[in-house]
Amino acid sequence: KMRERAWRLLVTHYQSLHPGEVPTGNYPSSVDLLEFQQLCDEETEDEPVIIADLNRTFPSHPYFTHQHGQKTLHNVLHAYAVSDKDVGYCQGLSFVAGIILMHSPDQLEAFVLLNHLMY
Repeated sequence: KMRERAWRLLVTHYQSLHPGEVPTGNYPSSVDLLEFQQLCDEETEDEPVIIADLNRTFPSHPYFTHQHGQKTLHNVLHAYAVSDKDVGYCQGLSFVAGIILMHSPDQLEAFVLLNHLMY
């Protein structure tokens, strides 16, 4: 819980120091649930690679052995791949997103944090 709060505080502090700056992609530094869902619904050519990497990401961690954890990880990676056309999805990104989700299991917040890390 402490890391989640610290990350949230750092993101909020960064936003206050750099108002109007947009992280990677064309989306603002925070998105609402509807915008996130729209990203999840868009098609991406990276989908087969994202799906292939889901089972390889922390395969023994309890959060990712359940369908909910895998779906949450998928949604964060898919939304990121759609929002950042330059990077899309690349191997290893699932581990970065996975660590964020271990400490902040809300997929929308994890997406925003991933966006900031990749900016």
